[in-house]
Amino acid sequence: MAAPRASALVWSALAPREQKLVLLAATGVALALLWFVLLRPALGVLRSAEAQTAALDADAQTLQALRARALALQKLPVYSAQERLADIRNSLPPLGAGAHLQSQGNQVVVTLQDVPAAALGNWLVQAGASLHPAQVHLTRSGEAGAARWSGTLSFVLPASGS
Repeated sequence: MAAPRASALVWSALAPREQKLVLLAATGVALALLWFVLLRPALGVLRSAEAQTAALDADAQTLQALRARALALQKLPVYSAQERLADIRNSLPPLGAGAHLQSQGNQVVVTLQDVPAAALGNWLVQAGASLHPAQVHLTRSGEAGAARWSGTLSFVLPASGS
């Protein structure tokens, strides 16, 4: 209780001009506090909101595209490992007599012996695009125009039902 009385005594001891100056200084401090604590941060948020909105819109469009792609992939037929193995076996003839297939479980190994580079490239684009490579060991022979490949390509077939 002594503090309010003491401040009231100090206030009443000030001349009216000094009281106005103290009120003006207190108002200035209050306005500065209002500016630095409330208004300035809010204005900063408003200034950056447009850029953040544009970035979020771009992210939303990317997510929509990914969602559409995922939905399209879900609609694709699911092949069993046996069906996929048959597809790989049926895709080998363009590689010639130098291509042989071995399979064990979900592992498939394609062994190549002097397969033309163009034929291997076409086969990889068509048949190999949907396979999951596990290991590749290839050796190139011949000149650039008549390059041939020998070695092994190991793939992992998707598990049955997935």
